[in-house]
Amino acid sequence: MTKKRDWGETFYSGEAAFGKIHAVIGAVVSTFIGIILTIIGILLIVHKTHLKKIQGAVVGASQCNGSQTCDDKNNCHKVYTCTTPVEYIINGRDYKRDLSTGSTSYKKGDKISFYYNPSDPAVIESAPAPSWLGWALVAMALVLLFSSWAWVYVTRKSKAAAAAGGAAATVGLFRDAIR
Repeated sequence: MTKKRDWGETFYSGEAAFGKIHAVIGAVVSTFIGIILTIIGILLIVHKTHLKKIQGAVVGASQCNGSQTCDDKNNCHKVYTCTTPVEYIINGRDYKRDLSTGSTSYKKGDKISFYYNPSDPAVIESAPAPSWLGWALVAMALVLLFSSWAWVYVTRKSKAAAAAGGAAATVGLFRDAIR
């Protein structure tokens, strides 16, 4: 004779199964996001470490263009972007390029520090992303990967955790549908 399950046990088991599936899907998505964050982080680290700092001379006044940006509450402000012509010497060769200097304006004769690519000295940047940002992205990826797969492990070992995760996901689905 088979014992008949009541509605509560059926619902509990269903939520636990949904919680396990939801955890695995979340971990797979987190893995893809973690891989992307890691790649971007490594690119930022490598990019910054291969650039060399140099000082050049401003050979003409900065050309600045302003644009107005407004937020949702109509608070507006002008944003300036400046391009500055600079001259610099690398390995005895003169280079003259335009450098994007953000909102900072320079006048002819000023000295300015910037970065160049040793394999292509014509490629210059005023402020490359700092290496710590790359390391932070790699660390975020590791935390994301570890925590999402740890949750999968917890839902596999504990039916109560899986049911709680499933119930939370179900409530989230209904809340989003109502909005």
